[in-house]
Amino acid sequence: MKKGHFLSIVLFFLTLAFFIYSFPPSPKEILGFKPGDDFKLAGWEKIEAHFKVLEKSSPKVKLEYLGKSTLGRPFFMVLISSEKNLRDIENIKKINKVLHSGKPMTKASLDELVKKGKAVVAITCTIHSTEVGAALMSTELAYRR
Repeated sequence: MKKGHFLSIVLFFLTLAFFIYSFPPSPKEILGFKPGDDFKLAGWEKIEAHFKVLEKSSPKVKLEYLGKSTLGRPFFMVLISSEKNLRDIENIKKINKVLHSGKPMTKASLDELVKKGKAVVAITCTIHSTEVGAALMSTELAYRR
């Protein structure tokens, strides 16, 4: 085999491996079914496992555990943003807290905080433990981000 052909084959397989491993797995790959499929539901443990896999496979996903639910299950939130924003998340939280406080400040201070701050969108996917559709939908929503 010629050296150029060998290098082409190696390059092809390296490129293929990059594309296969650079995308996070879909909910179907983790849960074993597509969210929304008839007669298929996932328990909280599988939903949590899904987000753990996403966190490990993407630098744009971060889990933060907030405590326990009333049923004693892990209660967490998922942050999805750019790598830069996730590295600076504590500063973003502080800026938003100051902006939300309503305390008087100069226009210059306000403008500076608005310029440095980031918009934050909170999507809650479950309120009652018997309403499972929204929690399951969150796996698809995070995957499609």
